[in-house]
Amino acid sequence: MRLSRLADAASLSLLAFSWSVGLWFHRTLPEVVPIHWGLDGQPNGWGPRWVNSIGFPAVATLVYLTLIVLPRRDARKRHDDRILPVFAFYRLVVVLFLVVIHGALLAISTGHPVDVTLLIRIVLPLLLLGIGAGFTRLPPNSYGGFRFPWTLASEEAWTKTHRFAGRLWIWGSLVALAAAALPLLPGAAVLVATILILAFVPLVYALRLRNT
Repeated sequence: MRLSRLADAASLSLLAFSWSVGLWFHRTLPEVVPIHWGLDGQPNGWGPRWVNSIGFPAVATLVYLTLIVLPRRDARKRHDDRILPVFAFYRLVVVLFLVVIHGALLAISTGHPVDVTLLIRIVLPLLLLGIGAGFTRLPPNSYGGFRFPWTLASEEAWTKTHRFAGRLWIWGSLVALAAAALPLLPGAAVLVATILILAFVPLVYALRLRNT
């Protein structure tokens, strides 16, 4: 539980920093700012400045609170609190991801050049890496993981599937992260292929477990 408290302290510190920076820059941002980018990395959508100044801190806060409520509800229902430290780690991973994106949006909104496509090809694999690291300790639950009927019916199948998925997600994310050094099209292709592999290969593995 000590690690859970440290993870939550870090998450709250990041949220406080994101809110502080967002509020600080809110009045200095242009009335209209870029909020969406095309595959070429150029902005193709615009919106009010609050979207980039306080919108992301608000989303990050909502996600953080949701990731507190859901696992606690599940732990009470199952009389099993093993989920709590895993979701404390996930809260930190997701909040860090959103705070980095928020920082990039503020930089862009204040006129600093940011390669959006490169940023996504770096931070998204890191997000997947964090999720995969949590899989190795994720117990059966109502909200996260590869929740197939046969993995939910057997804790052994659940554990084997998520340990396999955790290793796969960690190594796959590292491959996708390394591919960020490639030019845009091949790098993006590797990222998309990696996401598909991470989504479907654990399903195949779980099906093989069911049939053995």
